[in-house]
Amino acid sequence: MPRILVYNPGHEEALKLAPGAAYTPPRIVRQMMADLSLLRCYEADAEDLIFVPTLSGDDFRLYNRAGEPTAPTEVVYDLDLWAAEPHTATLMGRILSSGSVRVRLPRYPSSLSQMAHRRTAVECLKSLDAAPELIPLWVNTPEALSAAIRHFTLTVPGLSAVVLKRPYTCSGRGVQMLFLPLGEQLERALCSRKSLEQGFSIEPYWSVLENWATEWYCTAHGEVSYCALSLFSTSDRGYTGNLMMPQGELEQRMMQILGGESAWCEFVVRMQQTLSRLLCGYEGYLGVDMFTYRHPSGEMKLHPCVEINVRSTMGLMAHRIYQALHPAPQHLTFKLLYAPTSEALQRSVDVVRKAEGYLALTPIGEQTRCHAYIVNSQINTK
Repeated sequence: MPRILVYNPGHEEALKLAPGAAYTPPRIVRQMMADLSLLRCYEADAEDLIFVPTLSGDDFRLYNRAGEPTAPTEVVYDLDLWAAEPHTATLMGRILSSGSVRVRLPRYPSSLSQMAHRRTAVECLKSLDAAPELIPLWVNTPEALSAAIRHFTLTVPGLSAVVLKRPYTCSGRGVQMLFLPLGEQLERALCSRKSLEQGFSIEPYWSVLENWATEWYCTAHGEVSYCALSLFSTSDRGYTGNLMMPQGELEQRMMQILGGESAWCEFVVRMQQTLSRLLCGYEGYLGVDMFTYRHPSGEMKLHPCVEINVRSTMGLMAHRIYQALHPAPQHLTFKLLYAPTSEALQRSVDVVRKAEGYLALTPIGEQTRCHAYIVNSQINTK
């Protein structure tokens, strides 16, 4: 069946809504959808179309995989969301139907929001027999907060900060670093009724050396297949880009971290088995974020599951773009550029255009504030 591909970042805000509740993407999400949707051209088949909304979100245009405006045919299209989310699917179906486009909405398991909850990452860590100091503790009472802080200060020598994470968050959103001791005023704020309503997780703060992810595909029957390894960069605002290079080279780097090829193969198998158990019923792509860090002992270690993104990821997108462009084996950098205004974006783009090998992946218009591109220089992952 031909598909209509939708890029819908920020879906985690909709996951926590009640079934049947109306959802309107916030402005920043509408901006990203308007500016970056054509990235999905690199995932499209010949008969697929790409949905590109206007900034208001009330209207749209459809493009073919060459990035050219086109009109839909009379066939029924399967709606393919970048991030699985039922409220967004309903909204997109309504918008497309208003334009006389016939679509079939995806069906998601009723447990989808539970799968995407940060508690799933906790269960994953336990299944992988991760070190106790890596496993977040869930806080929904003042007593639980005090107990969690005591636990980690005893477990991690010299701990100076912890990280708070809200239940449905990703790409740095809903994540807050807290320096120890918390202080009475901050403790009161964290233990307010509003903060404890849904609860949050607490874990030690680690100084990240490199950000990694494993990319997977799940079938509805619980079969999980490994897709790719991803090495990416972040800033205070979230994801900023990916190192694009042959998978064999990335895997060699990971083997050095884990201690050899057999250790890497064992890791993949254990993660595969764990995801199959935790996400049985979900069909689609997912990514497991990881990072390397310096332990107080001085040893470099791998945090095997920082979060589970029950959706496609930018790392997988970068991998597919690298494959689609068919470059000779080389190191490229996939970058996402964000700016507060369209004028600021244009100034930034004027600078990056001078970089060796600059290749625009998304167009730039008068209202554009987000831009994706490739350059030859390697990404700074630290």
